[in-house]
Amino acid sequence: MVLTFVLCFIQSVRLWWYLPQPPLISSQLPSPSKYFAQHLLLWIPIKLWRVILYCPHPGCCKKELTSAGLYPHICQVFDLDGYYNLAAEYPECRNCKQKVLIV
Repeated sequence: MVLTFVLCFIQSVRLWWYLPQPPLISSQLPSPSKYFAQHLLLWIPIKLWRVILYCPHPGCCKKELTSAGLYPHICQVFDLDGYYNLAAEYPECRNCKQKVLIV
């Protein structure tokens, strides 16, 4: 009996999202939107890769965390060549009802 495995990517797996850049017109002054359009890192390991994380709170018996959407604040990160924005998943524990930020 021979088993074969085929990798199939049904949905595109993307971490980085780039905003559309405004057109560069040489006869006009540059607009501020050209300089402030930063790329976004969308960090959602539970939804994207089905990672299993456990509750870190003491007395919770290490129950599995489930996704509760995105964290309401976007962080701005300073990188080697500039800045980027970071949006992270906001998992919560079903047992103790506390949320954990994973960045």
